[in-house]
Amino acid sequence: MDRTEHEIGTVQSVDEWPAFWARYAPDRTVILFDGRAITWAELEDRSARLAGGLRAAGIAKGDRVGFLSRNTPEFFETLIACARLGAIFVPFNIRLAAGEMAYMTGNAGLSLLIAETFFADRLDGVLPQVADAYFLDGTPSADALDDAEPVRAADDVTPADPLLLVYTSGTTGHSKAAVISHGNAAGTAIAVINAEGLHPDDRVVLPAPLAFAGSVLSIGLPFLQAGASMVIERELDPVHLLDDIERLGVTMLKLVPVIYQIMAASPGFAERDLSGLRSPTYGGAPASMELLRTYQDRGVPLSGAYGLTEGCGYNLLLPAAEALTRIGWAGKPLPFQRCRIVDEYGDEVPAGEVGELVISGPCVMQGYWRDPAATAATIRDGWLHTGDLALTDGLGYFTIVDRAKDMLISGGLNVYPAEVERALRLHPAVVDVAVIGVPDERWGETPLACVVSNDPELTLESLVAGVADELADYKRPRRLRLLDELPRNANGKILKRALREL
Repeated sequence: MDRTEHEIGTVQSVDEWPAFWARYAPDRTVILFDGRAITWAELEDRSARLAGGLRAAGIAKGDRVGFLSRNTPEFFETLIACARLGAIFVPFNIRLAAGEMAYMTGNAGLSLLIAETFFADRLDGVLPQVADAYFLDGTPSADALDDAEPVRAADDVTPADPLLLVYTSGTTGHSKAAVISHGNAAGTAIAVINAEGLHPDDRVVLPAPLAFAGSVLSIGLPFLQAGASMVIERELDPVHLLDDIERLGVTMLKLVPVIYQIMAASPGFAERDLSGLRSPTYGGAPASMELLRTYQDRGVPLSGAYGLTEGCGYNLLLPAAEALTRIGWAGKPLPFQRCRIVDEYGDEVPAGEVGELVISGPCVMQGYWRDPAATAATIRDGWLHTGDLALTDGLGYFTIVDRAKDMLISGGLNVYPAEVERALRLHPAVVDVAVIGVPDERWGETPLACVVSNDPELTLESLVAGVADELADYKRPRRLRLLDELPRNANGKILKRALREL
């Protein structure tokens, strides 16, 4: 299914958003960073000058510009500058190892790299692959890019043109880069603005790495289009987030559940002023009933979200009013997005039956960079095949049952760890949980529950008894492992491979 310009919006380039707000509200703050307030006029001017510098350095439409830095306003300046030229912005996860950086640089075919000197020790295998490199601090400096004539308007940029290459987590094999177009970014931003009611008075904190799809596509760019403002934190400090909420007028948060847990466990949490928050959201993993109740008791109920990089990072939303009654559910599709549950042949299955979640709409990436086979396997007839096993209740709500690769077979019966985890989160002693399959001589595999608990004496018998009404006997954990914390990747997702290695 081709996505026409009408279907994905009339915005030609995302660089038009800051240009508009610089005309409409030039003195209004768009970014707060390290004690500094940046106005729309300043953001537009810096981006225009950077675009001129990139053009003078030889960057043209379709060229790839890499970016490696801790969170900083220059991230958005570079993204906007690339958008204005029709170049493709390639943000790199700061946690990448040197070998991963080298692979992605070659895969993307970078023409230029802008990096923070903090990461210079990882660039030995990268710099020989790019024609130019500029550093945000030190010599040579990205300031050299400011000397050229500013570029104030985009030329020949259409919604179908690529804007970003966003590399997936790469938990197995080499990471693949999702190609995100200007139309993808615009369509997702419009969906988020409609779903969450974003307006210019909203302010969000961005503590997670901006290179992630969830940060840049489902938070940063929607806030830029809405004329709202952002607090950019260089690193994620849960206690400092509470300071931001109190001091800086933060209205929105989008965090993984474990960060909310750390915030709630910090000294003085009960006395913190959270009254300015109107829409805190969790994503990346389901939230426990204990966590949801903790924040609801503080007057800030949490909403749930689900998304994947290939779908621009945000596809389902579970309203806060329903989070406690639908523990483990992912929610309903965002505006202008459609979801179905299909079987292995692509045919839709009835409500209540497990199948693969597929998504369509302007959020669906163009494909994987330089990987037509993977693209053809993932996007079929305009539907993005997520690889997530899910079901719907027939009322428009979807729940993720598991990743297809994580399903285990016990005694010939399918067991979906995410379904077991959802039930275990109802237990009052469970703070965090992950379920994996472990070998069993009799059954082939059985579920093992890895639990972070507020009860150091929690037993398997107590755990299972607490959820006996929620799970069939063959789905119940046969083993329990108590842990201080669960291993997670930079996205906050649980690393089940690491759990299996334990």
